[in-house]
Amino acid sequence: MITKKEFEKIKESISNFKYHSMEYTEFEDVAKHDIICNDDNLILIYGYNEQDSLYQYNYAFNDHKDFVKALSNCKKDDLLTFVNKEWVEDLRRIGFDIYAIWCSYFAHDLNKYKNDTPIEFVAKNEYKEVSEVTLSCRYQSRGFSGQSEEWIQQWVDNKVVDYTKDCNIIVKKINGIIAGIICVGIYGHESKKGPILWVRELAVRPEFQKMGIGRELLGQAFAYGLEKGATRSFLAADECNHGAIHLYKSMGYQADENDREINMIHN
Repeated sequence: MITKKEFEKIKESISNFKYHSMEYTEFEDVAKHDIICNDDNLILIYGYNEQDSLYQYNYAFNDHKDFVKALSNCKKDDLLTFVNKEWVEDLRRIGFDIYAIWCSYFAHDLNKYKNDTPIEFVAKNEYKEVSEVTLSCRYQSRGFSGQSEEWIQQWVDNKVVDYTKDCNIIVKKINGIIAGIICVGIYGHESKKGPILWVRELAVRPEFQKMGIGRELLGQAFAYGLEKGATRSFLAADECNHGAIHLYKSMGYQADENDREINMIHN
């Protein structure tokens, strides 16, 4: 099992590699993972990704052929993130396939969509129910596996990523039931254009979908962002989630075609 000291040394060394998947990785993400390889040519860390409920490799290397060779004995459902499109075919030859292709979307005018409904934030005794809402949408989009109760608490406590502040969860209730949720946070405070509203998760229970709840929650998220000084908003969506993308575009989000993240899974 990797130690914090070992992880910190690896994080310091990844700038020496041409490719790596650990730019946003924190020690807490891999604290129970194992170091498979750690030399001048290749770093491989392997363990259970609780967010995706899959085993995952984190990596750093210069030549993707070394990387592919090291993965030749992968297990079913092993996950790779931040895959370069140039490696896709070689990874397919050893049994990997596309799991999700995440594209970055930005909305540049949060004032354009007014919110006319009161904003209600999650209460501490509702973390389990919010988790259930996300899990009810599991795999409706490729790569979306829902969130645990622990993750929900960590998000509200600003402990998921260290560069995001003012994290919260807006909820929409119908007859006392949480029908939909949206996880929001603010980052980029140092940007000359001003802070950015991050829409991290948007989920509506299947029985309440197609009722305009997602649009209402996004409008409330925009209002929250404006209150915190945000000038624009970011979210990531799988390119095959056509319904969600239609909603996002209708709310002013535009795709950044140059910012895509390919994730692959072993069959």
